[in-house]
Amino acid sequence: MDSSEGGEPRPRVLYCVDGVVSTPAAAEVSAAEAKPKPSGAAQPGDDATANNCLDVAKANGIVGVVRLTVSSAEASEAAPGGFTKEQRTLLPDAVNLAAHVTPGYVVYTVGVDLKNPWQDRVAAALLQVPRVKGMLLLEERHRAGRTDYLPEVMEKETAQKKFEQAAASSTHSASLSNADDEFFEVKIDKIAPGADANFTVCLLQPQTKEVDMVVADSDEDAAAMADVVVMPGVAAQEDEGQVPFGFEVTFSEEYEVGRVPYDVAKDSLAQLEVFDKPSEGWWSEPGSTPPRALVVLQPGEGRVRFAAPAGLCTSCVLLARLQRRKVNPMLAELTASMKGASVGEGPAPARAVVQPRVFFDPADGTPRSFSNVEVTVPSTLPDVGPSEVPHRVYLIVDVSGSTSLTVEGSTTFLQKCVAFLQGMVRTLPKHVAALRARGAINSQPVTVHLWAFQSDTKRCATCVLPAAPEAEMLAALEKDLLEQAGALRSGGCTNYDSFSSQLATSIETTEPHLNHVLLFTDGGATSMQRFQDNVRAIAAHPSATFFQADCLGYGPWLNPATVTWLAQETDGEAIMVERPEGEEMRVKLLGLIARSMLRAASTFELSVSGGAGGAVDLVAVESLGDGKGAPAAQRDLLEGADTWTLDVVPGQRLRLGVVHKGGEPLALKVSGVALPLIAEEHSADAAAAAGDGDDWEVVGSDGGGGAAALTASEAALRKIRR
Repeated sequence: MDSSEGGEPRPRVLYCVDGVVSTPAAAEVSAAEAKPKPSGAAQPGDDATANNCLDVAKANGIVGVVRLTVSSAEASEAAPGGFTKEQRTLLPDAVNLAAHVTPGYVVYTVGVDLKNPWQDRVAAALLQVPRVKGMLLLEERHRAGRTDYLPEVMEKETAQKKFEQAAASSTHSASLSNADDEFFEVKIDKIAPGADANFTVCLLQPQTKEVDMVVADSDEDAAAMADVVVMPGVAAQEDEGQVPFGFEVTFSEEYEVGRVPYDVAKDSLAQLEVFDKPSEGWWSEPGSTPPRALVVLQPGEGRVRFAAPAGLCTSCVLLARLQRRKVNPMLAELTASMKGASVGEGPAPARAVVQPRVFFDPADGTPRSFSNVEVTVPSTLPDVGPSEVPHRVYLIVDVSGSTSLTVEGSTTFLQKCVAFLQGMVRTLPKHVAALRARGAINSQPVTVHLWAFQSDTKRCATCVLPAAPEAEMLAALEKDLLEQAGALRSGGCTNYDSFSSQLATSIETTEPHLNHVLLFTDGGATSMQRFQDNVRAIAAHPSATFFQADCLGYGPWLNPATVTWLAQETDGEAIMVERPEGEEMRVKLLGLIARSMLRAASTFELSVSGGAGGAVDLVAVESLGDGKGAPAAQRDLLEGADTWTLDVVPGQRLRLGVVHKGGEPLALKVSGVALPLIAEEHSADAAAAAGDGDDWEVVGSDGGGGAAALTASEAALRKIRR
């Protein structure tokens, strides 16, 4: 183990593949150290760490530092009441953690094995699991000897009374759980002398934390990563010893295990505050200094798991990275059509999972069903005309000093960025003409601005694209704007306040337009004290009839938080690449502008009704895939039919919760055009008949191998889905 001058071990990176822990290969470490560094100095505000580093604040995680306390009473004539109470903090026999990750939520299972330390008397046990903010106690099951505990939810006072009655009984036993601000607590009142016992609790994290990834180049699909972080160990015990520990991750089909490169893992390790101070008060192997390591669970052939049969110290952090593709259906459709690929005719079908007979109508006794419907609003509709408000495009380019960085050659990042911008702008007239010809956008002149910002903002060029042939529009762009783009040079800091203030002034002091922003940037911001307030003010201003910002973030020092915030706040998209390269870049940039124009051009009306005219209740509306709120629903009675309507924009994705007459299909329309609906019936009775209703099993030690089977998590997930 490497040591610093003071004898304290240096933090280090370890890999775990198929449960086997090892150091990174020397060749990988050498390659990372020899990797060409960007030439040039970082500017204030630039984040010089590797892209896709672990951000603990945005990671999913659980703390495995459980506390176990046992107590018992021994007969004593000298003691008041005839008994002497003894209490001690105990090391578990094993701790096993498991996580099951889906895009919507994470379920954690904590299994703790213990043994009654007294051979001559019954003991009670208390387990305390640190409570992470937002975590909910989902389910639990425990065992003491041959007794299984299947807790029920009841009023707190009633539960406490029943527990006290069982504790005083010689024939009954009970468990009691409670959640306070710091811990989930579970008590078992009776464990036989010398008997084994197990606590198993299932915790729900209601929302999965994901971070958009920086991919290699534009030829790769956009991706999001969900990091799962665990701090294992046992705290505040009196006995010394080793606690076997196991951890396993499973996940839904959307995810795959992502490989964390050594340079990313090393920079992630450097940012972990847990290693800044010695872990005083935490257990370590007697006579040794605890290792300080980030253990990365890398993809392998088998289960994603980690095992420490001989015990593990608390000053290790485990990381499992899951990643999934992020596909915007509307953007994918537009980019496919721009490349000449055929796309499906007509709107994409909505999909519904139907829960039949959830209750019976008290008025007439008829069964009522519940449908969970996911719908994507079509990009265009043939009979819906566009808005007559003119369009305006802002191309805003970061030319701060860090854009002069070069990697593997003499070409700077700014030069690469400008090359893609020029290629996209030269193709823009063709697609504007095509949108006008289809009637998807109006024939008003389209204004295109080119701005460059560093310490301040320069308005480089303005071009107007008239309702004219493609060649005439291209000539107008080449006259000034393309020439000015080629003259851009790097220098200065990155002042997001400057360009956002000028953008606010431009939009708020001119005639209303449909405003589309495409931001090109390579890093963090030197100044952004007013940036977010400026963006929100623009969106709220009456002159901003439509305001959407899309972003191309690139480079080795990219700060994803800034560009993703801007895109999500304005319902845009963020493309983030390590290198601004790839055949797909120009097409994707054009797709962003085309998507923005289509969304600005029209507002559609989505209607939901019973297929046979029966009554429906729209009980929930959720917006999918963006940070915007869901549209408000309005109930209308049209010609005796019960119909709900919502104002939606092209490409918007929604999840609807609808209660309707049992056996009657739903009817969905967008501005009068029927949407096909694929419905799948899901019956709780059928699930139980297929075996999904079985009780879940206790999660305990598997004899020192890895974590036990995730039966608890899987069963809890089945109950959620019902």
